[in-house]
Amino acid sequence: MRPLDLHDPSQFGYGRATLRVPIADHTYALAALDGFERNVAPVYRALAGRRTPQDPGDWLPMFGVLWPGARALARSVAQHTVAGQRVIELGCGLALPSLVAARHGAKALATDNHPHAGAFLRANAAHNGVEVAYRHLDWRDLPPDLGRFDRVVASDLLFSPELAPLVAEVIAATLDPQGEAWLVDPGRLALDTFEAAASAQGLGLDLEIFEEDNAELYRLILRW
Repeated sequence: MRPLDLHDPSQFGYGRATLRVPIADHTYALAALDGFERNVAPVYRALAGRRTPQDPGDWLPMFGVLWPGARALARSVAQHTVAGQRVIELGCGLALPSLVAARHGAKALATDNHPHAGAFLRANAAHNGVEVAYRHLDWRDLPPDLGRFDRVVASDLLFSPELAPLVAEVIAATLDPQGEAWLVDPGRLALDTFEAAASAQGLGLDLEIFEEDNAELYRLILRW
């Protein structure tokens, strides 16, 4: 079995794409994958017979696709004043909202649990001429020095009802007392569970339904 650097995306045989995404007055160029389903098989081939420090599900290449929720969240960031604010993106994937926040003057921190999200983020930040910090983040084991943020932003995280309480806990752990969290989701089955979990954390929640690229999405705004 040949040696494999688990943190080097080039060794996984991903299909690649370059996306050009207009947000407000700027077009962002993103190195991305050429789809989710077609890149699942290369991951399993690369990992076959190997032990990894993370759960196999953490390697699925959802991070490399620009989902409608992330595009909508990026547009929301561009429409608000974030200059000088500390912004953290949870489950950032390609981190388009973080890139937009940085371009608009925020101190942005992109976070994800996928081993390859950081490499894509660093390349995309450099290509777009912005500074975005990155941190590998396991929501089940938050580092004590993470701190709190003026804006907590996230999209497409509510995959299952079981995940919803964890997302609410992480938002509660990272949101400043005077801050605001923005979560965009396509309205999966976990939405009702998340509302209850957020309330249990002491977070108030406003919900808006809107359309983005012919898809119905939900925007959740959370405050203490």
